[in-house]
Amino acid sequence: MGCTFVTVPVKTFLSEFVPQPDVQAAASASQAYLHAFDGMPNSFVSQEHFFGRLARCADDCGLWRGYSRELVLSEDLTAGTPVGDPYKVNTHMALFRNEDAHTKESELHWSYEVLSIIYKPDATVDDLFAEEKDPNLPDAEMCATTRAHIQSIASTILSRQHRTSVFTVLFFPTCARLMRWDRHGAIVTEQFPIKVTQDLATFFWRFARLSPEQQGYDPTAKLVLPGSDDHRLMVDISQSMYRQNACARAMFAESLEDPDRPCWKLRVVPEGRVPMARRRRTKRPTCGKRWKAVPQEEKDEENEEAYARYFLVGKPHFEHTDLPGRGTRGYVALDCKTKKLVFLKDSWRFDPPVHQTEGAALKTLKKAKVTNIPTLVCYGDIGDQRTRTLEFVGPENSWPADRERDVSPTLVHSRLVVEEVCLGVHDFHDGKELLQIFTDVIDAHRQAVENAGLMHCDISSGNILIYERLERRGKELETRRSGLLCDWELAAPVRDAENGGKEAPRKPGSMGTWQFMSVLSLDHPRTAIATQDELEAFFHVLLQTALVYIANNFEVPAFIQDFFFTMDPPANSACPFNSCNSLKRKAMHTGVIEHEKRTLEFYDRNGGFHPFGKVFDLLILLFRAHYTTLIYEEDCEQQDMPPQTPLAVPRQGAVHRVGVKLEELNEEDLDARKHLAELLKTHQGMRQLLLTFLDREWPSEDKIEPELPNAESEVDSSEPPSSKEVERKLQLLGALSMKRGREEEDESSDMEEEPPRKVQRANSEEA
Repeated sequence: MGCTFVTVPVKTFLSEFVPQPDVQAAASASQAYLHAFDGMPNSFVSQEHFFGRLARCADDCGLWRGYSRELVLSEDLTAGTPVGDPYKVNTHMALFRNEDAHTKESELHWSYEVLSIIYKPDATVDDLFAEEKDPNLPDAEMCATTRAHIQSIASTILSRQHRTSVFTVLFFPTCARLMRWDRHGAIVTEQFPIKVTQDLATFFWRFARLSPEQQGYDPTAKLVLPGSDDHRLMVDISQSMYRQNACARAMFAESLEDPDRPCWKLRVVPEGRVPMARRRRTKRPTCGKRWKAVPQEEKDEENEEAYARYFLVGKPHFEHTDLPGRGTRGYVALDCKTKKLVFLKDSWRFDPPVHQTEGAALKTLKKAKVTNIPTLVCYGDIGDQRTRTLEFVGPENSWPADRERDVSPTLVHSRLVVEEVCLGVHDFHDGKELLQIFTDVIDAHRQAVENAGLMHCDISSGNILIYERLERRGKELETRRSGLLCDWELAAPVRDAENGGKEAPRKPGSMGTWQFMSVLSLDHPRTAIATQDELEAFFHVLLQTALVYIANNFEVPAFIQDFFFTMDPPANSACPFNSCNSLKRKAMHTGVIEHEKRTLEFYDRNGGFHPFGKVFDLLILLFRAHYTTLIYEEDCEQQDMPPQTPLAVPRQGAVHRVGVKLEELNEEDLDARKHLAELLKTHQGMRQLLLTFLDREWPSEDKIEPELPNAESEVDSSEPPSSKEVERKLQLLGALSMKRGREEEDESSDMEEEPPRKVQRANSEEA
């Protein structure tokens, strides 16, 4: 889904986001800066000339007092740019605080950039926010280039810094627009002239006097400077013999090695720990002279500090930088209180949450004594930090009328800390351990459903981890590895299904991870998630991982693209959702995994058949039986129909959505499939099958190294690949265990960036 851009009047923008610090000072400044930018050019000039004029005008009036400006080259966007082409030079001017100006010499500048100033040479061609802009006109490509440039700068700053918002000034030769970015998109002012009005001078003068928090900085994140006590502590831990978890220490040490990524100290006030602002005495209603201390409900900073936890972090272990998005970042963090290494997840959650917050779900699971899940340390929202872009969207155009909302109207900043620092599922040693990992997480899922009454609802490769730790066996310490099921944010309460199994209701926006969802869940997105759907998702994750790391006879990148990432367009206007692709649907309905006229086979290093081939052959027969029972009538007599008549799939879909030729089954075969399908109503059948194979002999050293695709052959060198494309190619081959954010999965399968939402106008009254 593309970014949302909302246009507002300049005065609305200034009053909402750049308030004047002092009325009297503002009045005097208004007169002093009336002609501040009269020296700006009247027509097209080069970027260097324009920025030079702008800097002189601002310096002469003291508008940027306390700040330094530098020209910054966005190198990641300049691939294939013709030398001397004024329309494709991706240089912008950045404002830094004077003490941080030295960072411009390296990539470190992204961590200190306060304000971005961008210049485009043609207000007609490059202004993608113009109301009369037609995306089919020849200049639409230029608009797309402009959008990619300014969006990349904003997303990079949001990624490298801890910000709630980012300000950008977009200049054209004689006019400008002001922009404020958050995780949903950007609020953009109407186009205004540079010279005639005082709007530009007012913005710069006020912005320079805003507090860091008003400028969009997160006050709960502080830079850790080299040589400080905190930094020395981080270095000491990274170099020590950290016996709690050797992998955690290595990952923490690696996060400190990048000179272009500074370290941070992050603050978390645990949820549910309401501090007492002060104690006051109140009379008990039944005791006239007896008093007791009663806690006040309101919080203050002094008392919050008593409950606050602090964590030191370096470069994120993984991060999602695309806009729009929830900006999830995962850190191996040092707990300042315990001096232990933990895992910290920094993200922007849905508000209200789909069902409950992830921290609350982990509490529920812990109370039910569910194993093989993360151990909660603390979690909480970060102050009152939330997105504001969609507040300014007019109600008449805010959401398409023919479909349900797929995005929460508000995102809230939150942090979650757990004890376990884990490896990705791709870090398994051999095929047998991989099967053991999946046995562990399926059992965790079983316990969650049966003991805690929660369905995970987002099974993916990024949510299945390997937890490695030392355990004492007698007098010896041994390394033990087990599977761990994480990311319970979409977990939903279970209920009894009509067929006797368990299911969880699905709310709009809770799509999960597209490529691993069951065929039924993809074809019928409004229906509940059943145990069978979750087990099928485990099957798909196991299949993709095995394809990448165990030798087989498929062209793996092509198959993964076709089987996991391709989607079919909506069948009709009554159901305006993309659906499962025919290759995946056919495999699950027929019980055979085929591609390019080949049936899937796995091999060991000696060329013999690998046990995984038999594992998938048996597992997919269970799912074939499951889909058979959904399609064929179970009680022909009640429906007064001939036996074996195919019925509509009972999840708001019809047979034509299946796209598979139905088999003619006799009564005995149909009964046999119904019996197999019963095994998927609980976890026991699939888990027992995996345990059976774990008792068998497996080949050693069966894990292979995946080959990365030739980037030059797949990506046009004249156009830089988007971050989504890069992530897709790495993920397809298992090079990363990076979980795709739900904000990217719901609407996109071909990994091509969609155009932004239609530019909408909000007048001052609506704002």
